[in-house]
Amino acid sequence: LNIGIALALFAGCCQGLGLTLSRYSHQIMQDEGFAVSGPAQAFQRTMGGVFIGWIAFGGLMSSVKGQSIIPESARTSRLKWWLLGASFFGPVAGVSAMQQALQTVGKSGIVSAITSTAPLMLLPFSKYLDRERPTGKAILGSILAVAGLGLLAWMRTKG
Repeated sequence: LNIGIALALFAGCCQGLGLTLSRYSHQIMQDEGFAVSGPAQAFQRTMGGVFIGWIAFGGLMSSVKGQSIIPESARTSRLKWWLLGASFFGPVAGVSAMQQALQTVGKSGIVSAITSTAPLMLLPFSKYLDRERPTGKAILGSILAVAGLGLLAWMRTKG
């Protein structure tokens, strides 16, 4: 088993557990008579990551000998903007929307199924940013996934 595949499976398990725990915490907050918005929850989670990230980044910027571990070619102003965008859209905007959806929908399975469409959303961005044209299999898989989500939503209204 490839370590990357194992880490991806672990990440999926962590996301599923996190969604389930979030659903229970939302229920507890509702029972106690208060609520924390999705963006506020994402901010609180992100602050811990930012703190740890800055510590790690500081460690990477200078080794024991005082020389940078990151190559000079990787320290461009363009790289900083791409990393800032990735940091905002993933953990901040994405988690905020997911937490708000969890509060609104109330079922972690539905929210998880919808948010797992991230690879589908990747296709147009990949075409624009990477200049990669999606294959027929990728497009067919996207159609099947969206149809499955439609079926899931339809079944939810029936049940």
